[in-house]
Amino acid sequence: MRMLFPLLALTVVLLGPGGCGSPEPPADTVIRVNDKGITAQELGAELKESRQSINPADLQAFVERTVTREVLIQEALRRGMDREESFRKALKNYYEQNLIKNVTDRIAEETPVAISDAEVRRAYEDMERILRLRVQRFDTAEDAGSGGEGVVQEMEVMVGDLPRELEDSAFGLSRGERSPVIRAGANYYRLTLLDATHAPMPAFESVRENIRTTLEARKRMEEMNASIDALRGKASVVVDEERLQALLKGEE
Repeated sequence: MRMLFPLLALTVVLLGPGGCGSPEPPADTVIRVNDKGITAQELGAELKESRQSINPADLQAFVERTVTREVLIQEALRRGMDREESFRKALKNYYEQNLIKNVTDRIAEETPVAISDAEVRRAYEDMERILRLRVQRFDTAEDAGSGGEGVVQEMEVMVGDLPRELEDSAFGLSRGERSPVIRAGANYYRLTLLDATHAPMPAFESVRENIRTTLEARKRMEEMNASIDALRGKASVVVDEERLQALLKGEE
């Protein structure tokens, strides 16, 4: 890396400087494109962020990529594309999505998660089981509580085959037991465990840490969702239903 910036400066000399009337670039300029000077600090930060290491053989290609990028940026600015509404919307969306990602990452980091050995063992035992279920699906809670059959399906499932809400209930059932009404997504369900068999599994010790990692990730997600729900609960939210309906009808 010590040779990088002197070599880059030499390359810029070979590429040729800007016109005589151009503003003086910063003192640590390594590449100058028209009136824009790209400094050693900027290039170093770019290399660090991209985790790239440049050796002399790759130097010219790195310079060409940097110059091409700057030329295109300058052309876009010359055309006023940075003032176009589509660009501003894209920039706003990028800004907001990055803020959301950063804050959810921060919330996850601030959420301590501990998985006990008993939880790991129980998860392993559930992974061994193949359940044969009778699944009743209903459109509404009233339908589910009315005693009707709904849409009935029998299926064999293992861990990971069902939505979390259904899986937690299914693997807690005893043979012949029927679950209470469970909401999952837009529908309501009742599960009955008809039978359970065991699938061949690797030895517990060989998969224990993988199971622990999976459980930690799941619990961290649950805790993060609970934190988000708490934030929503504290927020003051007012919805103008009349305007919302008008918007849906295209009247706004």
